[in-house]
Amino acid sequence: MRREWLYALLGLGAGTAIGMLITNRFEWISFVSLAILVLIYFFLKHLRRKKTGTPDTDERIRQNAQRAALYTLLVLIGIGVLVLALTTSPGQQIPVEYIAVYCLFGLFTLSAVLAIVKRR
Repeated sequence: MRREWLYALLGLGAGTAIGMLITNRFEWISFVSLAILVLIYFFLKHLRRKKTGTPDTDERIRQNAQRAALYTLLVLIGIGVLVLALTTSPGQQIPVEYIAVYCLFGLFTLSAVLAIVKRR
């Protein structure tokens, strides 16, 4: 459960950072609304878990998720290195925004893969 809170806080920070990049200012209403959505998610998850009383994952699902996460990260790193090698010339600098967008894309891809693996 602690990891889920960490992931939620990281997502909250990423969402706020994306909003700040788009609007070039910090808006409290967007931050508060994202925080309320995170709290609602955990509250509903707690209610659902209380009903069933069974754990969400077993050892087999954890091993499959770890394997899928490893392969997804390896593919994303390989694609990133390949794109950098093909698109940049010596002495050229890469804007930080491109790296940040690629990292966010990698996080979203990884979370989607893990959600798919967990369902199977």
